[in-house]
Amino acid sequence: MDPLDTPTPTWEVNRNEVRWEPPDLVRVTLRGVTTKADSLRMKAIYDEISERGGPFYALVDGTQLESLEPTARTSWTKQEDKPYPIRHAVAFGASFAMRTLVMTLYRAARILAPSRFPFPVEFVATEPEARARIDELRRAARTSVPPR
Repeated sequence: MDPLDTPTPTWEVNRNEVRWEPPDLVRVTLRGVTTKADSLRMKAIYDEISERGGPFYALVDGTQLESLEPTARTSWTKQEDKPYPIRHAVAFGASFAMRTLVMTLYRAARILAPSRFPFPVEFVATEPEARARIDELRRAARTSVPPR
C-alpha cells in the first residue's frame, strides 16, 4: 500500500521516520547516524509528498540525532537542482553539536545551491514550541504579515 493513501502517511528510513500530517506538515524524526542513503530517500519522500500536497512546513525532531555521515552532508547540495519543497523548517531537541553542524551545513548549502534551499531553518527547545512556531508562521502566511 502506498503510504500516501493512509490517514497519516509514515515512512521508515533506516532508523529515521518521515510522517506527513496533512495538509502542510511533515514531521521528521532523526535517530542515530544519518547516512547518504537516508538523506537521498528522505528527499525523494519530500518530493513525493509535495507532488500530492504542495510545499510544507518541516517539524524536525533531533532529540536522538547523533551525527550526519560526511557523504550525507555533501548529498544535500549534490542532488538535482530541484528545490526542497519546504516552506520553513523548525527543529527541536538537537544537541548543541548537532545544531551547530546542521546550521553550518545549511549556510554552506545556501551559498553553494541557493535555489535548492529557499526556506529558513530555526531551532527551538521542545516539540510544543516548534508546533507553536509553525502555527505562528501559518497565521502570518495567511495574513501576509511577516512573522517575528
